[in-house]
Amino acid sequence: MTDTQLHYRRPPGPDQPVTLGLDAETLARLQSLQREYGDVVSLNQANGRLAYFVNDAVEVRKIPTRRHARYEKEPGFERVKMLLGNGLIVSDGDVWRRSRTMIQPAFSRQNVHRLMAVMVECCDRRAFLSRDSTRDLSVVMKARHLRELLDELMTLIVAGFETSANTLNWVWYLVAKHPGVEARLIDEAQRVVPNVSALTAENLGAMEYTQQVLEEVLRLYPPVWLLTRRSLTDDDLKDFDVPAGTDIYLAPFVLHRTDNYWTEPDKFDPERFLPSDRPKKNRPFFPFSLGPRRCLGEFFSFLEMKVHLGLLLPRFRMSLVEGAEPELELAINLRVADDIHVRPEIR
Repeated sequence: MTDTQLHYRRPPGPDQPVTLGLDAETLARLQSLQREYGDVVSLNQANGRLAYFVNDAVEVRKIPTRRHARYEKEPGFERVKMLLGNGLIVSDGDVWRRSRTMIQPAFSRQNVHRLMAVMVECCDRRAFLSRDSTRDLSVVMKARHLRELLDELMTLIVAGFETSANTLNWVWYLVAKHPGVEARLIDEAQRVVPNVSALTAENLGAMEYTQQVLEEVLRLYPPVWLLTRRSLTDDDLKDFDVPAGTDIYLAPFVLHRTDNYWTEPDKFDPERFLPSDRPKKNRPFFPFSLGPRRCLGEFFSFLEMKVHLGLLLPRFRMSLVEGAEPELELAINLRVADDIHVRPEIR
């Protein structure tokens, strides 16, 4: 830490250096720090860098939206870059803007609606997407360099396929534990999409209770559980100063389970997400990040998960083989550490 940083208005925090990464120890440490010091915590990292852990709902929203230009992606992303190259998730500046411009048309609502037939067929026949000869990657193929294309395709696999699959793991697990929720989901599916031909974008949009369930699952188990930024210029948060070069840690998993913002935060309760409550802008809920870097695949993800649940829930009942809650694997994405064992039965 520099002499200049010592004169800044710093949040409270521990005196001893801490190590932060993408692991279970970091999650436990952040939860403990929030309980002890509050929603903005100052940390001296073991590598000598100054860091702030920010868990204040207003400030968490401000950093990636109104003040996004003052921050860049940095701490903790070295290993991510090794896997994804310099793709959309990892890149900054001109590279990020070029990648975003290249990828964004593929995720327009019109293009996503065109892919619905593929989603329905995959779900209805339990096929794999790679067998479909009609899939269209032409938008992505406009990439000017092979390296750039490969980086973005790897990003789509990790940020698109895996996150939705992990979320659906948690959906089936929680639905199996809550028969009342299961009954309402089935009732909605049978009313709104009684057959495969009824699976239209308009009807899927009318599956409001399914949307509530998905959002509550994403609150409890956000696919990206930890976000990091580095301040490019001096800034301020609440009553504290942020020196240039400060590492910022934002943890959706912690914020989504903070009782200052959520009643009984560890309880699975889809009623939190009633449609009448959705316009509340300051809701501390950001499983897809916020601002210009908000996930392009958000609409696509909800659509494919509704197709999956609308088709399969009325056909199959899943019973838990083991009642214990699965352990978490905390890496780039939030996963289950071990398989969730369920017993399927045809309804």
